Amino acid sequence: MCLWYALCQLYKNKIQTIITAVMITLSFIVITYSGITYLQFRGNEWKAREVVEGDFKNIYHINLINYFAAGGNELYLLNELYQWMQNQSELKWYGLYYYYDEEKILYVSGQILKMCGIEVEKEEEKSAWVGCNRQADIPVGSEFEDAGIEFEVVSCLDKNSRFIGHAYTTGLAALISLDDYVIVDLDVMIQENPAEIGNGIVNNLYYEVETDRDADFFEKKLRDKADELGLDIYGINNLKSLFKANARDAMEKAGEKYLMPLVLALCACVALCVCSMQSYHINRHDSSVMLSCGMTRRDISGIYMCENLIKILSGYSLSLMYWVRKNREMKLETFIISSYYSWLEYLKYMILICFGLCFVFTALCSMPVIIKIRKNKFILYRE
Repeated sequence: MCLWYALCQLYKNKIQTIITAVMITLSFIVITYSGITYLQFRGNEWKAREVVEGDFKNIYHINLINYFAAGGNELYLLNELYQWMQNQSELKWYGLYYYYDEEKILYVSGQILKMCGIEVEKEEEKSAWVGCNRQADIPVGSEFEDAGIEFEVVSCLDKNSRFIGHAYTTGLAALISLDDYVIVDLDVMIQENPAEIGNGIVNNLYYEVETDRDADFFEKKLRDKADELGLDIYGINNLKSLFKANARDAMEKAGEKYLMPLVLALCACVALCVCSMQSYHINRHDSSVMLSCGMTRRDISGIYMCENLIKILSGYSLSLMYWVRKNREMKLETFIISSYYSWLEYLKYMILICFGLCFVFTALCSMPVIIKIRKNKFILYRE
């Protein structure tokens, strides 16, 4: 009954209803956009905590972005640095990785798998591992050939094993499920073909320092070795400081984008409150008639709450249509599949948040008119 009366009142004030719904639509669009922007730089940290084992303070990332197109002597020097790390007692583990989404192959140093809580045994010198969904195609004990190298598939990973995606410390990073992947020992690939280090060295070289060793001292040793080889290290930072720096940088670059959703939402709420009060005054006589016919003040309040809820849900639905269309565009325009799925995950998260905000806005915007209904006396009068 409340819903029917609310629809009738909205129809009587069509222009106000349309304007308010448009304002709410814009508010939800901007809130979602701002949320996705923020999650791009904080979501990867939250995801990392799901899989990365160990203290973020002890896990370091070496940025060698200057060598994204390394060749010739540079590859030789990068291999020298990488082999040097093998003999450093301060390190608990070190390694690098890269993968191909379409081929579903992850090339990874065996040690770095431990960073994501994946324990594997290296039973053969040239070992490979298979995800649980690939056992039928590539059974344990079979041979897997890649780049002319034959690997022995020594074991199957546990179901739902996950690993960090490309350039995990920046941008739209994502976790990848290894259920459909073949995992190949990248160190073997590098030994057979030193140029392979060029694929994994950019933004994917990590190491963990033993808890009882001096991380700053090892960083100095590492930089000294790089200087000796003539290599330029852009930065060495632990994961905790990287995630914090990225979030701070995102806030600075976004500027007013984090304030605009609040301003628009506030304006929309004020507009709803004003429209509710105006609707109350316009329909006061009708409310008096309803009370005289046996309806309670709670029923009358419910009508105005339904009126606000319909406006807000209409705006939310329109914003949802906008983001569905935007999602299709992103799917076509995004070249890195994992980045698209990460963006889609953030979008779904923000859509749920906005759905919850619908009811928060309804309660807040209905409070003034509810208070008015409870305090004022309704008197039947002739119009």
